[in-house]
Amino acid sequence: MKKCFWVSLLLVYFSFSVHSQETRMPDTEKVWTYFNFDNTVEPILPAEGFRNIAISGTSQFTDGLCGSALTISDKGPFVLINHGRKDFPVEKGSMLLLFKPHKPLGKEARWLVEGAWASFSLQISGDRILAYATGNPQQFLAGSLKEWKENWEGRWHFVVFTWEEDKRNLFFDGSLIAEKTGVSRFNVPYILCLGYLPQNNMKSYGAILEGSIDEFALLSVPLNSTQVSELFNQIMSGKYQGILNAFGGSVIVQTVRHGYIRGEVVEGKVSVYGSGDSLRLTAISEITGQVIPLGVLSGKTSLFTIDTKDLRPGRYLIYAELIKNNKVILKSKPCLLGINAQRRPEFPVGVDGILCEDENLLRNASNWHLDHTAAGGDSSSDLFWRLDKLFTYGISLVPNLNIHYHRALPLPEEFFDAKGEINGEELREKVLQILVLHGDTSFTPFSSSLASPFSEIVQELMRKRIKDYLEKSKNHPGLVAISFDDEYVFRMGRDSNSGKIYYGDYSASARKYFTKLTGFQPVFPPVEPKGTIFDDTHPYFKWKDIIGMPHDASCAGLAKTHKELTEFVHSIRPDVLTTTWSGGEYGIVDVIMDYAYPSIWQPNFGYNIGHGRIDWHKDMNRARQKVEQKKPLWGLVGWWSSDLSNQPSHCVEDFRLNTILYLTKGVESITWFTLYQGGIISRDDLKNEMIKWADWIYRFGPMFKKFHALPSTKVAVLLSEENIVGHIAHTGSGIHSFCANWFYPALRIANVPVDVVTDDQVKAGILDEYNALILYNFNYASRSLWNAIDKFSKTPGKIVFADNQSNLLPQNTIKIPFNALGDAPAQAIEKYKNIPYYGTRNMAWMAGQLREIVASKLPPPEIRVNGSDFVAPFVLYSRGKGQAKMLILINYDTTSSQSVQVVLQTEPDTVVYEFDTGKEIGFATATQPVIIWNATIKPADWKIYLLCSGRIEKVDVKADYSDGECHFQIKILDDNNLPLKAGLPVKLELIDPNGNTVSEYMKYSAINPDDGVLKINIPRAKLMDFSGTWTARVEELITGKKCSVKFNVR
Repeated sequence: MKKCFWVSLLLVYFSFSVHSQETRMPDTEKVWTYFNFDNTVEPILPAEGFRNIAISGTSQFTDGLCGSALTISDKGPFVLINHGRKDFPVEKGSMLLLFKPHKPLGKEARWLVEGAWASFSLQISGDRILAYATGNPQQFLAGSLKEWKENWEGRWHFVVFTWEEDKRNLFFDGSLIAEKTGVSRFNVPYILCLGYLPQNNMKSYGAILEGSIDEFALLSVPLNSTQVSELFNQIMSGKYQGILNAFGGSVIVQTVRHGYIRGEVVEGKVSVYGSGDSLRLTAISEITGQVIPLGVLSGKTSLFTIDTKDLRPGRYLIYAELIKNNKVILKSKPCLLGINAQRRPEFPVGVDGILCEDENLLRNASNWHLDHTAAGGDSSSDLFWRLDKLFTYGISLVPNLNIHYHRALPLPEEFFDAKGEINGEELREKVLQILVLHGDTSFTPFSSSLASPFSEIVQELMRKRIKDYLEKSKNHPGLVAISFDDEYVFRMGRDSNSGKIYYGDYSASARKYFTKLTGFQPVFPPVEPKGTIFDDTHPYFKWKDIIGMPHDASCAGLAKTHKELTEFVHSIRPDVLTTTWSGGEYGIVDVIMDYAYPSIWQPNFGYNIGHGRIDWHKDMNRARQKVEQKKPLWGLVGWWSSDLSNQPSHCVEDFRLNTILYLTKGVESITWFTLYQGGIISRDDLKNEMIKWADWIYRFGPMFKKFHALPSTKVAVLLSEENIVGHIAHTGSGIHSFCANWFYPALRIANVPVDVVTDDQVKAGILDEYNALILYNFNYASRSLWNAIDKFSKTPGKIVFADNQSNLLPQNTIKIPFNALGDAPAQAIEKYKNIPYYGTRNMAWMAGQLREIVASKLPPPEIRVNGSDFVAPFVLYSRGKGQAKMLILINYDTTSSQSVQVVLQTEPDTVVYEFDTGKEIGFATATQPVIIWNATIKPADWKIYLLCSGRIEKVDVKADYSDGECHFQIKILDDNNLPLKAGLPVKLELIDPNGNTVSEYMKYSAINPDDGVLKINIPRAKLMDFSGTWTARVEELITGKKCSVKFNVR
């Protein structure tokens, strides 16, 4: 009897527990997303939003069951949710939809939700509702709607669809109408469409709901029948206040953006689903853990603002607490806020391919001091989300829009057939660059390439694409620059059948443009023997100056387009810079951003031109600019690879040489590539090298920005476009084949201080400044160019050198007995066989030859480096009125250290400091202006020396506080107590009244060379920074000299 009693009691308890479990609603933590369409199509949850909510048509809102509802008709709005999240509740979950149809239940199909065709979908088909959450399109649920036919339109209906393991349940207005087991798992649907079925690759819309949606939610738990019934009863009773209230209430903090520049104002909203007396808004610093009260709001949904000056730079977790009767009853999830000290650091350094979805990578990239990322073939669909995600971690975006890639342009419908395929014939006629065989005056297309910049349709589509992109950025400060193209050129090649060369662009629009400006018919490159001097009015020179040479990413036709597009960009967003990846050298974009691949294309080891290519390319980038104020250079540094983990071990040395050469050549920003596809972070040694240099540039990059590269005006190397014109029809090669990638740096190693000069500069008289001119593979020229060279050669004291491939030679030319663009004799470079770059082996051999052939014929330069065929001297000069120089010795040998003797002839009172030790190497006087020292440079490394006009004696700092800001004035004084006008690197640290170093205010910078003074102003974070006596500590980073001063913050 007792046994029966206890069994009965347990059954009652179990029954009660099950019933209690079934009726208890899940809490709001289980809500994966929630839209209430209360005059917005943005989600309430997740608070941080999704990648993109795309809307076609105008949003129409009407009265809903609770708040407002979104009305969908054949005119839209068509809402597409691109959530981009991998944590979609695939294993188990629920879909909830509260909707009101405006049309009777008939034979038409009307979509409620579409995620993936026949995989994740909710749709009305005739008098049935079909539900898919399956990997097998045959395993769908079908529920009858016949009993609701008379009470269909104009009424609110509640659909719940659940899934767990292989079970699926479909509820309609509180009743279970279909269920199934044995259903296979479905994949994450990354796109969700509400109230319609997308068709024709998202270009049209079908099966439109013709109704209103009040709420849409996805849960990470399956609701049971009791819970569904309870929700529906609330709806029917008029007590329903929305899903979040039904699930126990919620407090949600949302901000317009998550990434800010310090000084901007954050605009935000706290949404309250519950009842309370007040809201307490708080921030927690991710760096220090400090809890910062932000204020108290009413207990209802409220707007708020935060002045980011009141917080230090860094990331913060913002949360709100709902207070009732002095107790916290609800607390929000944290809202991440990133406050950046400035939009960009003094010397930006970044990496291609930082993925926005990888939160750990974003955090690491920020800690590594990477400030930007680049992205190829960029799309605008989720642009604002990506900009904000990146900028929250202090990372900006420099995307490439590929505007000449016709498939990236918003082509109108006339270019598509009925199946949505591109009409190739129409495209060739109106859009594409056309390539024709040499001499074909019928201009019959031999081939075609990407979009022609001369097509009016293309020009309009380019502007449309750029406008759409910039508008979708919504003025986000994280967009700092855009690249128009990626190595776009007018193509050229040789027909394997006829042997003839074909060229672009001979499209109808290009030909029409040329004839309109010149009155001439389109022309082909000349076919003349070597040694020909062309008349200045040769028609192809006009073609070159209007359309442009093939294989030249900076040619006139592209320069015209990039100039117009730069002006167009600035008319919309003046704060966004323009560039083009490889090209733009005429100086019409804001920044010259060029690749230099010294080596390694994986998986086939090769393309090993060598790192001297960077020396040539950067000087070429400057020389070809046709503007007075030279545009800054940014470096794209690295190599393309499918998997860097497969690369040879010397890829670390390759990375290091790339980086130090770009710094040495005076670039003002560096972008390493590539990070993704098994990139830099795929192997620890390469990742650690990147981290090391990112930190180094973070500390010393500001110093490099105070120096720049200037022409030596000693020896000119002519890069002649007119000469290239004469070769095109013979070789089928363009300007890239005339890059002196190992000859040019070999001259520098041989103690020949070289510059690149162009035809226009020579004709304008620039050679008057030079002692010597070097020609290579020089066989063609215009009459005016030849006259200028001939005049120079006849000037007493001037010398012309030319390699053995040059046939157009002025009088008294000294012959260089090898091909400047060719390979060294195999036996001659046997001793360099351990060097993995054939270009570097050639360069070393040439350097040894050029010492005797060229250097010995010239006056001794101010800087000579003796003892190595691999070490080159470079000089960076102080900007403005500065009086300092940087001497940099680079060892191109990736396998061995190199020991050299350095001979420097300089001005009196010059002090030479070794950068890495701070040691004084020497001091020049009027009677002893020559300083000689020995140096050993490690493989693929450098030595930096600072040449100052006085000794670094001490650091002088003045600090005060006024008007809410801390003001600092820093000088580095010489032995006469005068400020050194040199871009010396310094570090500023602030110590608060409690003796804590405030890491958020630590700053690396450099002295202004114009007046020898560095001025820094730091706003006080009034919510975090205490009043009292603060300390400013400054260190000069070469000698390590320091100074500390105290100041009062009131």
